[in-house]
Amino acid sequence: MGLSLYLPHRECQDVYTAVRGNFSSPQYPSSYPNNIRCHWTIRLPPGYRVKVFFLDLELEGPNSLTKTCDFDHLAAFDGASEEAPLLGNWCGHHLPPPVTSSHNQLLLLLHTDRSTTYRGFSVAYIGVVPMNVSCSRTDFQILMSTQALAPLGRTHVYLGSRRCAAQEVGSIFRIQARFDTCGTESQRRNNTSVIVSVLYIDFSAGGQEDIHEYEVRCEPRLKEASVHLLSGSDWLGPYAATAEHLQEAPPGDEADALEGPVVTVAQDTSDIVFLGLCVLAGALMVTAIVVLMLL
Repeated sequence: MGLSLYLPHRECQDVYTAVRGNFSSPQYPSSYPNNIRCHWTIRLPPGYRVKVFFLDLELEGPNSLTKTCDFDHLAAFDGASEEAPLLGNWCGHHLPPPVTSSHNQLLLLLHTDRSTTYRGFSVAYIGVVPMNVSCSRTDFQILMSTQALAPLGRTHVYLGSRRCAAQEVGSIFRIQARFDTCGTESQRRNNTSVIVSVLYIDFSAGGQEDIHEYEVRCEPRLKEASVHLLSGSDWLGPYAATAEHLQEAPPGDEADALEGPVVTVAQDTSDIVFLGLCVLAGALMVTAIVVLMLL
């Protein structure tokens, strides 16, 4: 029986700490080496989650008998080690959907055997700031954990312009903006009227500009809000054209914080006000009729 050796490769043990970036398998787009076990760890500040986009994938296919990835394969783990929960295990050439960690670390592991090599893989990632975006028929509300954006101050988070900077309420950055302020505009998309603005998160430091831009969108009729990445989307390759949906439900204790008493969430009272006006108008009409009958 032959002995398979896992030969270390200088590109196989990397740690990424930037808020966004990309990387690929050794020697990509040429064939990757045999007998390697490569680790790529993405480690972001606490509060972030890691979202990975697969831009290219060409590995040895699955076992023809078991239909599983028994040979060359790429695996993603929800943490910094192989003991963390498995997010996915892939081989062949079909692009997986994006995967997102539940916390601030994600591990990619490439395992290759001693025969047959292919082009490999290319991925891009971004640190997702968990945010809760909602809208009524008149305004936007955006909530984000200050921990995820530390050490940024509130003036580095703004909607439309710096005049509409976030307010810091406890451990939350909060933006509450009416549709007639903060650079919002009405547009028609897919035969539907929507309200659109741009959320800016300014990570610039040391004279280097780094501003992340997200389109915040509301469909007032349904009171449904969404967030889409705008700036720097060239690193997403084929995903750039589709404006990958990036709104995330806050995980665990952050969700509790966003729903807790430290933030006063403005409820949408437009329907209640409308019904109240209708009732008042009806009452006035009845009163007028009674007065006329008595005259």
